[in-house]
Amino acid sequence: MKQVFFKNRFSLVLIALFFQSCHNSVPDQVQYTFLNTFGKAQEVSWTQQSPGLWVARFYEMKFHYKTAYFNSFGALLMVEIPLEDEQVVPELTVLINQEFPKSTCLEIYKRTLPQGECSYLVELEQYGVVFGVVYKEGVIVQVIPSDDERFTSRIEVEND
Repeated sequence: MKQVFFKNRFSLVLIALFFQSCHNSVPDQVQYTFLNTFGKAQEVSWTQQSPGLWVARFYEMKFHYKTAYFNSFGALLMVEIPLEDEQVVPELTVLINQEFPKSTCLEIYKRTLPQGECSYLVELEQYGVVFGVVYKEGVIVQVIPSDDERFTSRIEVEND
C-alpha cells in the first residue's frame, strides 16, 4: 500500500515538474508586438534572458539574422543585426584599432532603438578573452565583460 502511494506521489511530482518547465512561454503581449513588427519572420527562436527580458532570434531573409529584445509588457527595446565587413562604418574600424590595437574583432552588430537611435556592439578577443564594447557616436559607452551571458552561452547551431 505504501509503495503504491509513493509511486503515485512520485508520478504527480514528475508531471508537475514537466508542466512547470513547459509553462515558461512567451507572454501574449510580446508575441503580439513581435508579429506586428516582424510579420515575415521565419525560424523564430525565443529565450528569456532574464526576468522580464525576452529575446527573439530570427530572419526575414535567409541568412540575415536579427535579434529583437522585448520587455515582458511587449515593448520593443532594441533590434540587433550583425554587420558584414563592407557595412561597417570606416570611422568605427579606426576607433576599434586605436582603442584595442592587440585585439581581434570577432563580430560587429548594429543596435537600433525604436526611436531610431543607433549604436554598435563590437565583440573582441584579446589574449584569449572575449568581451564586448558598445560604441555610440564615436565614443565607448559600455564595456561588456567576458562573463556576460552573451559570451558564456555562445553555442549557436544554424540549419542550412
